Amino acid sequence: MSHQGAIDANIKAFHAAETYDARESMQVLSTIFTKTLLEYEQLPVDPVPVYGDAQKPTSGIDLNIIHYDKSKSPSTSLKIMDFACGTGLVMEKMVPFLPEKSEIVGIDINQAFLDSFNTKVEKLSKQYPTISVHSKNLDILDSSNEDYIKNSLEGKFDKIYCTISYHHLHNYEDITNKVATFLKPGVGKLYIIDFYNEDVERSYSDKTTSHAVQHMGGLKVEALTKAFQNAGLHQIEVAKQYEVNIWQQPGFIQNHCNDETLNKWKEGKLESKISEVEGEVFSIKASIIMAVGTKI
Repeated sequence: MSHQGAIDANIKAFHAAETYDARESMQVLSTIFTKTLLEYEQLPVDPVPVYGDAQKPTSGIDLNIIHYDKSKSPSTSLKIMDFACGTGLVMEKMVPFLPEKSEIVGIDINQAFLDSFNTKVEKLSKQYPTISVHSKNLDILDSSNEDYIKNSLEGKFDKIYCTISYHHLHNYEDITNKVATFLKPGVGKLYIIDFYNEDVERSYSDKTTSHAVQHMGGLKVEALTKAFQNAGLHQIEVAKQYEVNIWQQPGFIQNHCNDETLNKWKEGKLESKISEVEGEVFSIKASIIMAVGTKI
């Protein structure tokens, strides 16, 4: 599939922004991802933690992040890019903890998602007037956008993060190369958080690429590391970061889960419930990979 074909497929697959936001799994994951990005330097290295209790509402996760110590935040303003920002769930949770005069730029190719992102921004701007947030519908690999990219993005950002979107990208190696140019030399950091499947590391996966999910089963540590190296990043850390107990739809299990979980689902051994938003969902443990690199 071509780069443009992958873009069209992703837009078609994620057309219902309001439904996306209402999924309990997305609320839980976006909360954990925001805390991960805010507290990265304090995260445990070993053993891999497990978050959430699927038997409790919202998996027992406080969706308000009220336990985060704001004193851990940088004291000076930051310029941040939320790449493949979607509806802005992570952005929405991060804004209250940013230093004054910070800026977030949300980049996505799906205007329906950006409309939802912008609605959140309107509300946040009244509560946090010193934080600037705006969005841009932009394909960063489209050569017609080069003037804008060179003038407005290159070398401008302290931090760029992308959460559970890399596995949807047709050519994330090329995108990593491009995104890395947006970082401030010597200090800018790129953070990728995505789903991880240990089976993909151990053996060849017979999962075939869907139109929207370009990397079935998840991303590989070695491949992500190489992509970061080729993009001119250093101080690279790529590893399984944690596991999360959440409820997910059958499509997620088929595309992202390891063989053990997939077989349990096929055999009817996974606990299930009915969600008003998603229909039948199943209790699973999702693995999360994180990659971090600094611009040379």
